[in-house]
Amino acid sequence: MDRATFFTNFELLAEAPNGLAKIRDLILQLAVRGKLTHQVAVDQEDPTWQQFLTDFDTRPPRPDLEGMPPLDLPGSWRWTGLREVAVPCGQKKPDASFTYIDVGSIDNRMGAIKPSLAVIEPGSAPSRARKLVQQGSVIYSTVRPYLLNVALIDREFDPPPIVSTAFAVLYHKSFLEVRWLFHWLRSQPFSAFVGGKMKGVAYPAISDSEFWRGPIPLPPPTEQRRIVAKIEELMTLCDELEVHQKARNNIRIRLQQSALQHLAAASEPKSQAAHWLRVRDHFHILHDTPDSIPRLRQAILQLAVQGRLVSGSPIFVEWNGVPRLPPPVESPTYWVWTNLENLLEFGPTNGLSPKPVVFPTATKVLTLSATTSGYFRPECFKYVDQEIPNTSNLWLRDSDILVQRGNSLDYVGISAVYTGEPRQFIHPDLMMKLRVVTGLLPEFVHFVLNSPFGRTYFRERATGTSESMPKINQQIVRSFPFPLPPLGEQKQIVAKVDNLMSLCDELEERLKQSQTLGEQLLDSVVQQVLGA
Repeated sequence: MDRATFFTNFELLAEAPNGLAKIRDLILQLAVRGKLTHQVAVDQEDPTWQQFLTDFDTRPPRPDLEGMPPLDLPGSWRWTGLREVAVPCGQKKPDASFTYIDVGSIDNRMGAIKPSLAVIEPGSAPSRARKLVQQGSVIYSTVRPYLLNVALIDREFDPPPIVSTAFAVLYHKSFLEVRWLFHWLRSQPFSAFVGGKMKGVAYPAISDSEFWRGPIPLPPPTEQRRIVAKIEELMTLCDELEVHQKARNNIRIRLQQSALQHLAAASEPKSQAAHWLRVRDHFHILHDTPDSIPRLRQAILQLAVQGRLVSGSPIFVEWNGVPRLPPPVESPTYWVWTNLENLLEFGPTNGLSPKPVVFPTATKVLTLSATTSGYFRPECFKYVDQEIPNTSNLWLRDSDILVQRGNSLDYVGISAVYTGEPRQFIHPDLMMKLRVVTGLLPEFVHFVLNSPFGRTYFRERATGTSESMPKINQQIVRSFPFPLPPLGEQKQIVAKVDNLMSLCDELEERLKQSQTLGEQLLDSVVQQVLGA
């Protein structure tokens, strides 16, 4: 695919997974290779460019500029170094009020200074507040530079600004268009150069001296301005497409939610059938991306809790002695609702979390990741150097139900059923274990606890001082309002849910494969365009 065909299909290619991010990167890659606009001979006549060429072509060899990025440039361009086209603005210790620009002041997606900045008195100045800057400069964070905290100082500040020593400050010379410098510093070829010079692990950085040895491709000033205008025209189009995509996705999500909520709320068979048809007939629109499938799974579980997945029988005498609750959600009239504590053979009890060790032992304690997905994952454990008696209730046995008592609000209360041999794992302190009585399927309990009804119940009751780790307690689990269909109907519901979840898994995998194929296709197109 050539460049003309690419730009003709710009909007279509933007729909690929990560399409806009890759197109933004491609725009810069084409720009710095001289492939975004055409070269014009008259550009060579610019006096500042002529003076630059005279100085450039008569200078002695520069060893530090050898090994420039292997980019094929137009013949009228020159490879040069950052120190040839820009200068720093100096440093000083603050002696008056100043506007402080640190790394956190940068909107790295937009490449701009955030609107609200701190004004600091000299006596309170951070030790890193030293570098001077002026309008028309570009600042580049040399600490974790892969985050692209790069910005153009495009306005005046009152009081005058001082930036952190984490930045390199570049003020352009007369033959350099400042926005050409800005876009080059954010391009993939320059990022690759910096990546090869970084040192450090926790906070990798490039030193100022190494940074200033960095290369830059230089077209004539008039061409620089023309390329910059084209870059910003295309970037604006990308921004508009992104806004359109987000609006469309929000509409799609609202349609999904509305369709599934109406389906769950329908009480009459005729109304249920109509909403099923609406979901079926528009399925390809409502569920066309992998991120739509979790909402479909939740709708299935909500319908299961309400007794709408299978046809049951009103003849029901299995739970006559159980204390009853008013149904908190609409369900078949012959179902019994009661607190979960009336249905437990054991628990809930908290687990144990001894200090883990790096060597194998006889005791394996699960991590939260073992159940965060809602299904048991036996590979998620740590060894602990502590002997647990064989008779301890910490050991898990097949069909035990595990409930996370501490996690983020998205996961607190999530449950999974342990499937495996006894005495293979103990459960950790942030999980509760429970075992239900005969006549109640653990799989059915698991579906109810993880349904929208169950998730809402736990989220609303979670407490704690840390927003990242709200918790529920044993009494909250015991008080959970639980629906009781006949055992035969539980089995039908579990079988139906399992079947529908398998279909969801297959659909999700197909959608992921489709996205991967689309992403690979776009990668191929990008490589063809760059090589054209």
